[in-house]
Amino acid sequence: MGPSDRLRPYMRGAAAEPAPGPLPAVPAGPFHGHIVDGEIVSDLSGDALDDDEPTDASPLRPYQLTGGRTVPVDPTLAIEAQVVAVGDVWATPQMVRYEHRDVVSAARAPVSVAELGALLRLHLQVVRVLVADLAAAGHLRVLRPQHSIAKDPAMIERVIRGLSAIS
Repeated sequence: MGPSDRLRPYMRGAAAEPAPGPLPAVPAGPFHGHIVDGEIVSDLSGDALDDDEPTDASPLRPYQLTGGRTVPVDPTLAIEAQVVAVGDVWATPQMVRYEHRDVVSAARAPVSVAELGALLRLHLQVVRVLVADLAAAGHLRVLRPQHSIAKDPAMIERVIRGLSAIS
């Protein structure tokens, strides 16, 4: 019994075929392209990548930022809720872990949870967990939308008239 006899039948044909040749070297990092006739073709133009903008927001995995948690301390935290930094958080740096610092810095002025996710280039659920942690610690104040306004027919009519006036 030779080595080829130990291969499964569907692998025997592939093993008998000669390799098509060396594969082209793929540059390290994120690859934005495809291979045509053995040559690497980029999907990006030369100026598509801006050196001023980072290509990856964080080298850490989301579960590392949240300590493995997927549900915020306050599960009622809505993505449209506005958050704003409270007081001087930097007076007690040991109270603010490194993964929370960007959130607090971005929330110096009122900003929604969804906007924080876009600004920090983090998954929305990760931002919800971090914001809820900071709010529970007293570093962020959460300004929740008034849901009773959304059910008011007069308010809805004013919004429709305003949108009609714009268009």
